Amino acid sequence: MSIIIALCAACSLWFCTGMRIAVTSELPQNYTAYLHHFGLVGRRMRESPGMRLLREQAFWQRHASARKQNTRADARWTAAANHLFDATDDELKRMMGYKPLARKTHKAFSFVNLHSQNESIPAGIVLQEAVDWRKHVRASNKVRYQGSCGSCWAIAAGSALEMHAELAGYSVPGLQVNQLVGCVPNTRHCGGGGGCDGATAELAFQYAAEHGVAFEDDLKWDTKGGLCQKAPKRIISQGFERLTPNLALPLQYALAMKGPVVVSADASDWELYGGGVFDDCPKNAAVNHAVLAVGYGVSTSGKYWLIRNSWGKEWGEAGHIRILRFEDGSDGYCGTDYHPQEGVACDGETSPVPVCGMCGILMDSSYPIGVKVSDGVSQLRGANTLH
Repeated sequence: MSIIIALCAACSLWFCTGMRIAVTSELPQNYTAYLHHFGLVGRRMRESPGMRLLREQAFWQRHASARKQNTRADARWTAAANHLFDATDDELKRMMGYKPLARKTHKAFSFVNLHSQNESIPAGIVLQEAVDWRKHVRASNKVRYQGSCGSCWAIAAGSALEMHAELAGYSVPGLQVNQLVGCVPNTRHCGGGGGCDGATAELAFQYAAEHGVAFEDDLKWDTKGGLCQKAPKRIISQGFERLTPNLALPLQYALAMKGPVVVSADASDWELYGGGVFDDCPKNAAVNHAVLAVGYGVSTSGKYWLIRNSWGKEWGEAGHIRILRFEDGSDGYCGTDYHPQEGVACDGETSPVPVCGMCGILMDSSYPIGVKVSDGVSQLRGANTLH
């Protein structure tokens, strides 16, 4: 989002008062109210005057966009202020760390199971109308905040490993996501060099299969991953299943029968989302973010995919977003990502790629298989299932 709105003189007074200005149920009345409401006054005061002005510009532009969205008679979703409301464009871009698995190099993965999930769907199967793994898996309550690190891929993959371990019957205290950020290599340079510069969920699943991942309490790790260090092998996978791209039925089937699935998305315009069913991505989505699908359902605003993001609980619906869901076929929602090199392509891959689903949600989906917990951690509960 380009930041072009001019500042009015009154806006520069936000740092001159400690008064908490009233915040409406939807949007703060002004920038001062916003900063106090989200506890950002001290942090912003430590920044340069130029940065503060840039943030205030961002706030007022998003404020105008949010008001416009909330006055639409046909709106499926509501905009709301959150801790990202005054973020700069560069800060938001750094949070988009999704880099897809190189499309021609999957044979390098010794643990990957690449058979089409679509082929294994029984003919005539009737799936549940709605699935929400948050109601069945305690690990689903752990909504992380990635901050300025492009670690969405690691958080999505780590959360999937946690939840699939719990579905297998294990009690999981929490996976050390920063180990994935610090240790998973991205040798194919899919838009970045790994870590906070982005990688793939599939690489994280591969790492878990080869090395295992520690629990959060096993060792301390800096918030941006840092250097890779030796860690206990706690959660292990046998690899991952990659779904047939750009089809809704394989994802719906996997969510209903297997558990949460890491998916790709164009999150370029998500910062305003406050609730409802999001439907504002163009067909020609530019996929740039990795998130965790934890279910699907139907509401008065339409069918949706239930997605857990990595922007903290203050964003969206307690850290989640519902994305408008389309069926396969003529009623689908497909286009082309004309700029894959801006966030999704590996070295040398500049050709446009097809994308389907609102926000390109069906382009790249996978989930871990054979997840277990080692090092004497007992199975304390029976396997969790919807069936």
